[in-house]
Amino acid sequence: MLTGTNAPCKPQFEGQIVKFKSPHANVTLYDIAVVNPRYGCLEWYALNDPSEDQKKNADSIKKN
Repeated sequence: MLTGTNAPCKPQFEGQIVKFKSPHANVTLYDIAVVNPRYGCLEWYALNDPSEDQKKNADSIKKN
């Protein structure tokens, strides 16, 4: 899943926000974990305009 445009990890809890670098461009992206109402599982959704508070609370994903 390292080539997608969503966070390259599994969401751990609803409302989790992660910050990661796009694999396709030199930009920083933010995703938030949301429960899919149809299936009940957690999925990543893009935050197009994250607030300063969301940016501050985002977990950074580092490549090893």
